[in-house]
Amino acid sequence: MMFSEALCILAATLSIPSAIASCVRQVDTPCIVFQADSDRECFAAELAYSQTFIHTDLLADSSAWSFLRAIPRCWDRVQPLLCAIYKPRCNNSRVDLYPSGLCFQARDACRILVGVNESWPEFLQCSSNYFSKEQSCQVQTPY
Repeated sequence: MMFSEALCILAATLSIPSAIASCVRQVDTPCIVFQADSDRECFAAELAYSQTFIHTDLLADSSAWSFLRAIPRCWDRVQPLLCAIYKPRCNNSRVDLYPSGLCFQARDACRILVGVNESWPEFLQCSSNYFSKEQSCQVQTPY
């Protein structure tokens, strides 16, 4: 466990009102341990952690996003964002949150989607509870 991750968990556990505590979100179900190597796959990348959390409201087919690989500038930004949402790092029923600033950068790089879909799906709205407003959260590429 990295020092910053341990600090986030400690801050959340102690209910410390700080920027660090806003880097994680408590979930009401236990983390899921990846059982097979294939479980660690997220949009053709292998995740670097061993536990995740499944958002029951996102059970739709995540493969619908794979077409973005054809737009490398967009894909480079949106792939880690999608993995952070579909298979977030989870530890002790706490999910790491992706900074909303990085979400806005991904949306900017993928502006073409707004022209096609007219808007981003609700779960990719950078103000949703999948993201932290705190920009100092330590984010590692999930893979």
